[in-house]
Amino acid sequence: MSQAKDPHDRLVRHTLAIPENVEGVLRATLPSAVLERIDLSTLRLEPGTYVDRDGESRTDLLFSVAMGERRALLYVLLEHQSTPQADMPLRMLHYMARIWRARWAEERGPLPVIVPVVLHHG
Repeated sequence: MSQAKDPHDRLVRHTLAIPENVEGVLRATLPSAVLERIDLSTLRLEPGTYVDRDGESRTDLLFSVAMGERRALLYVLLEHQSTPQADMPLRMLHYMARIWRARWAEERGPLPVIVPVVLHHG
């Protein structure tokens, strides 16, 4: 995981990089329809980096979890800002597309399910 510049961001990333710690956040934020289909006891941290708009490499938290017979990806994007950003859905779609493109380049099988979660304080 790359080093975040903000100490608060580093603390949260370090804490939530542990699957047992992020499980409570997911139980509180995911819809019950999603929680019923996944097995949070199988939560596993996955590698995930991307290059942002400024050309800086950045790592957010990407987890996989059993979803029936396959694994689903839970992409946890940590945003520590005091005001919401109107383009967040587009940014999440962009990040998801990057994950899918990387997976497609590795193996041309079915693309994983990605459930985006944005944590925001403000």
